[in-house]
Amino acid sequence: MAGYRQIRDLQSNLEKQEKALSFTKNVARSGNKFYIINGVEATYSEARTSCANGGGQLAVPRTPEENQAIFSLRKQVNQHTFMGINDLQKDGDFRDLSEETIKYFDWRAGEPNNRRDDEHCVEMWDDGGWNDENCSSKRFFVCEF
Repeated sequence: MAGYRQIRDLQSNLEKQEKALSFTKNVARSGNKFYIINGVEATYSEARTSCANGGGQLAVPRTPEENQAIFSLRKQVNQHTFMGINDLQKDGDFRDLSEETIKYFDWRAGEPNNRRDDEHCVEMWDDGGWNDENCSSKRFFVCEF
């Protein structure tokens, strides 16, 4: 009986947390994923660490719906926003943070272009499209949970 009560309490707490998150404009949801933006600029490496320290990861959209959820947050800060996609291992081979090949893309026209041979991280622009960018640039970022 105690196990059932603990499960019920955990479910209740989870429902409360989800309701609380729905009251902040800095959160978006797609399926079972939550996306959060904190309005802080960071390099790609700093952003990746910040998300990981919070128990998440830099956001990786895998569907148009997930891309739209991330875009809804990006519009709030009106700045380019890093995502958890890069080609640091092999130029032109964009992968997520677990080094899985990306199957969904939303590149802007003419992208990725690796301008000046130093654009290896992916950011979202004001139209929701993707651009490759220098990883040491400072950008806002979206974490995925």
